[in-house]
Amino acid sequence: MTSHDIQKDIVTACKIETVKAIIEDINSDYFALLVDESRDLSRKEQMTICLRYVDKRGFVMETFIELIHIKDTSVLSLKEAIVDLLAHHSLTLSNVREQCYDGTSNMQGRGLNQELGLVKAGDTRWGSHYKSFGNFISSFDSIVNVLDTLVVNASTLEERASASGFLRSCQMFETIFLLHLMTDLLGITNDLNVSLQKKEQDIANAMILVKVAKRSFDIKKIMRMAELYTDDFDESNMRALENQLVYYIIDVRDIDERFSNLGGLGELSRKLAETKKHLNYSLVFLLVKFALLLPVATATIERAFSAMNIIKNDLRNQMDDEFLDGCTVPYVEEKIFKDASNECIMRTFQEMKCHCVQL
Repeated sequence: MTSHDIQKDIVTACKIETVKAIIEDINSDYFALLVDESRDLSRKEQMTICLRYVDKRGFVMETFIELIHIKDTSVLSLKEAIVDLLAHHSLTLSNVREQCYDGTSNMQGRGLNQELGLVKAGDTRWGSHYKSFGNFISSFDSIVNVLDTLVVNASTLEERASASGFLRSCQMFETIFLLHLMTDLLGITNDLNVSLQKKEQDIANAMILVKVAKRSFDIKKIMRMAELYTDDFDESNMRALENQLVYYIIDVRDIDERFSNLGGLGELSRKLAETKKHLNYSLVFLLVKFALLLPVATATIERAFSAMNIIKNDLRNQMDDEFLDGCTVPYVEEKIFKDASNECIMRTFQEMKCHCVQL
């Protein structure tokens, strides 16, 4: 066995322990699957697999677990690679609740999952966001037609790529869902926003609007989201969820002050876990978790591709796929890799095959 073989096995052991920590953190819970493909320096098609999940503390985690060389990009090849990988890590497809195939058009026909910025909104004026979302929905068909025209008639490759990205992003299910969700949520507080922005403030009326906004939860609208997950919310669970929502809203809105200044669903998830209320309102927490699993960006995937191009460069252009994968995962998930004990890595190294050296 050459020194290169030993080095490759050490790297593989580091990768195995890093991914093992991620799988243990998922704890057989629900997760989202994020997939993309790109060519490396030697023109090989490489597919990245990332997982998005909510950990035991209620934090949203997005982690990179595998870089796979695929011989072709047909649907069957991609599906086979994904299924084999999940099975290898004892992950089941039945726990996948969201999927994002970023640019993998033959898997979904939709693409980039990015933040939309077609209409400029004021950073500190939520009313402008509400108006922008409403205008976007009203003009959706026209926006898609314009972007489609830009793709065809773009004068530069950069303009064409930008227009294509926005076009694919507009047509993502997650984008449409979040657009309507945020429009509904901001609609609840719109009257309050308008009142607070007036030059002549009527504090008494403003306080009344605050109370109204806090009590404007529409359980039926929240239930609508649960209807998207028929495998998890059958008729019995739907009734139980509706009952939980009644108590949950009164609890966190009127009784428990620890929930009074939360900044979003992420903070709500963490606070529910911290206060153990996720056990009392398990179905509400499940719905919050599903909302957090929706992938709205592709930063982890892009970091993986950037790392791939750093590791497999002009000086290391003959690096094989196993070595590339073994180097890339610990590099991208450096924080998780640093927590892996040297003893576990050494034990994994020795168990992989018979080595003539001991670490």
